[in-house]
Amino acid sequence: MGRKRIIFWLLYLSITPALQAQVGRSATDAYQAGVEALDQMDYAMALEKFDEVLFHQPDLADGYFRRAAAKVGLKAYERALTDYTILLELEPNHHEGLYARALLQYQLKKYTAAREDLVYLRSLPGGETNTIFFAQPRYGNGVTGVHTVQGTNPAYIYNYLGLIDKELGKYDQALTYFDSAVTYAPGKVDHYLNRGLTYQEKGELALAEKDYLKVLSLDNEHGLAKYNLAVLMQQKGESKEAEDYFTLAIEANPKSPYPYRQRGYRRIKEGNFKGALADLDSALFLNNSDVETWLNKGIALAKLKLWQEAVKSYSQAIDLAPDFEKVYLNRGNTLYQLELYEEALEDYEAALRLSPAYGMALYHRGLVFHKLADNEKACADLRMAVQGGIIQAQRALKKICRDEL
Repeated sequence: MGRKRIIFWLLYLSITPALQAQVGRSATDAYQAGVEALDQMDYAMALEKFDEVLFHQPDLADGYFRRAAAKVGLKAYERALTDYTILLELEPNHHEGLYARALLQYQLKKYTAAREDLVYLRSLPGGETNTIFFAQPRYGNGVTGVHTVQGTNPAYIYNYLGLIDKELGKYDQALTYFDSAVTYAPGKVDHYLNRGLTYQEKGELALAEKDYLKVLSLDNEHGLAKYNLAVLMQQKGESKEAEDYFTLAIEANPKSPYPYRQRGYRRIKEGNFKGALADLDSALFLNNSDVETWLNKGIALAKLKLWQEAVKSYSQAIDLAPDFEKVYLNRGNTLYQLELYEEALEDYEAALRLSPAYGMALYHRGLVFHKLADNEKACADLRMAVQGGIIQAQRALKKICRDEL
């Protein structure tokens, strides 16, 4: 199944006269410069300026909030969490701080801590806010929604509580939260999308499909809903529908590698190896660091008997993931076709070092030992492969190892 990435967030931070009044004279210029740097997404400059502000006024809660935003922009996430924690020690009910820390903890997969912040935030009364959160789409450009934290609509809090419980495997509770998010914001597509993902992971495919179709009724160009429908159709075994939805997902967002990758995989399964190769090349053009895409490209090339090119593709996958035993097996099989038996043996042994009970690797290593005229080792491997349930090994054992007849 393809990746299902959740929406990320950005902050827009505005300066207010009340906040300016809190800052000492010597830090006023640095504070204003820091705000402007954040607005321009110059996070290094913003960090420098808010360091200066906090040097002069270390108890300024807003300074920690803004410096944390700069650190998030610089991907210094743990350091940003430290600033949010200091902020919340100074102002435990700081709505934006609680929400921002919760979202960052969610992004860092600290789900329990994120949940605690959101539950506490939900218990607080609303009030004024100067922070606007922009929700970004899961892939592609643009903004899918704008919201504040302290408004009367708690849908975004319920949405993230649902996402957290989904990640924790608490599907029923997650669905309850998504139901609440939909109730409070019935026109928001992300809430239906996330509920659909939860139904899909829970195995309730009909309800997942209903939610994805609801997304498309609200936004008929929603690429991720089309992508998820394609994956869902694969699960249901509806090949034509899966192909059609992958194609629609590609049309909706041609800059995303995932629909190309998944359609390529689908085409391998259907025997359309040239079509698969075209899709996988498109996926790699957009993201050349995806191991499974290189693996599947190698498979497509091998099916087309383009052995040398297949070896190169598998080698790319191994460079990216040297502990992926399946790639060693596939490259070994390709080297076997090229009659490079010693090199094939090295790959099978690499696969078995990573997974000693890997039945297919034992089977193919047995065949290589036979080619290298070492039938004692060949038969030992084939016997172990048979014990591991590899049917092909039974036939090879009868043919190669006469004592097994």
